[in-house]
Amino acid sequence: MKISICVINKNSEKTLEKSLRSVLDQIDSRFEIVVIDESTDSSPQILKRLESEYPEKLKSFYYGTQPLKSIGAARNMSITKATGSYCIMHIDCDDIWHPYISYFADVFLEIEKFMKKDFLLAGHQINMARRDFLLSVGPYQDIKHGEDRDLWMRLAKSGQYMPLDHVAFFKRLPLDNKTNKVKAIKRTYWSVGDEIRGGKKFKDLLSEVFKSFTHLTLAMKLSRLVFFPIAKIKFKNLTQIDKSLYFENESEWNSYKKRNFGTFSNIAPIWGFPKTLDFLSSKSARAIFENKRSDKKIEDIFNKEENRDK
Repeated sequence: MKISICVINKNSEKTLEKSLRSVLDQIDSRFEIVVIDESTDSSPQILKRLESEYPEKLKSFYYGTQPLKSIGAARNMSITKATGSYCIMHIDCDDIWHPYISYFADVFLEIEKFMKKDFLLAGHQINMARRDFLLSVGPYQDIKHGEDRDLWMRLAKSGQYMPLDHVAFFKRLPLDNKTNKVKAIKRTYWSVGDEIRGGKKFKDLLSEVFKSFTHLTLAMKLSRLVFFPIAKIKFKNLTQIDKSLYFENESEWNSYKKRNFGTFSNIAPIWGFPKTLDFLSSKSARAIFENKRSDKKIEDIFNKEENRDK
């Protein structure tokens, strides 16, 4: 059995090596990392150097001269290129990871023993599923932004999305303000374009301005209105998204998450597997999956791990 960790990189030369090393240095022979690289910076050289250092663990595929159409297409390519029976996704190149990725895989494999259908286990910034199952459900739409959430919503409709709360064991590496602002602008524009493909109208975005219960700030709501006419033109020739694959409204999606989300012991009776985490050999790993993301006390575990490694 091999588990493929699927990674997408686009011009992350500032954080790429540190991010990948945090994963490479914690995984064993069960794992491989598959990187789809669409960069025009020095990332290909960094990846080649890391591949020579970790030949059994890392392989990259370069698409910088002919970039894929979207982040969804790039994620699909990473799953296609993977050789493992399972895929771990959403390990981003601007995050560093504490040494608990293998324990997340152990949690998935333990739950799988008791499940009668395929499922995707969605933790915090880390997801896992069988590779053949992912390929059978798409997996990702050819969209520019929100590809993970889109997949989750489709799987939730068929009852195959399992959201898991736990202490987050990654840390976002800091980027300069200019880079963060550019990324935020692009994400907003792409999300509007993808929503247009799903049938959203200008009047729908306009109504958001007057809704106080949305998570969007007023500036974000107004910027979405500004982007709408541009995105309407740019995205008009792309395939429309089949709305029958999703819940009819947002409230059904939110209700699903509320019913099924929780720590390992919280969701065990919902999905039908034992509550115990005794199968995990590490006390600190058990603490991570016994507690919620909001539990700050657990951070001393990470501090101890970091001090031990120094």
